Amino acid sequence: MLESTTYRDAVTGLHNLRYLEARWPMLLAQAIDHPSLCVLHLGVDQSTYLRDVMGEAKSNDCSVRIAKVLQDTLPEGAELIAGGQLVFKLILPASSADLANVLIEQIQHQLALLDFSDLPEALTLSMGGTIYQQGDTVDVLQLRADLALYLAMRHGAGAVVWEMAV
Repeated sequence: MLESTTYRDAVTGLHNLRYLEARWPMLLAQAIDHPSLCVLHLGVDQSTYLRDVMGEAKSNDCSVRIAKVLQDTLPEGAELIAGGQLVFKLILPASSADLANVLIEQIQHQLALLDFSDLPEALTLSMGGTIYQQGDTVDVLQLRADLALYLAMRHGAGAVVWEMAV
């Protein structure tokens, strides 16, 4: 029981970063055998405003609602991780950038259907992604996805940026 709760995010109920850390060796082994692993990091563009101005309850409500959309669009075999306040990580084994882009469109469409009329502006989710390259380590994959998310959030308004290894 204690072990299962240490692998879950208290707000969303999704798996947390500790769970992902335990799963990475298997995910990376799959990617080495079948080089097609996509890593997406997703962040709410208005996260600071939600937390600092609207408050923890509103921030948590938005996290739960976004997590539900992500769970509903999640393809089989994908890993969805709560990465902290209004940040999510999506690991897509056996996936390409093209398949991930279709999923991104579905996620953005479903988010647009949510009623966030109690917020001063539309809620948007920016995304940064990368694709496994032969020889990548977990740290490299996560660093590239983090960089892509950072660049996407600088654009804001639900931007999507792909970081590809050169």
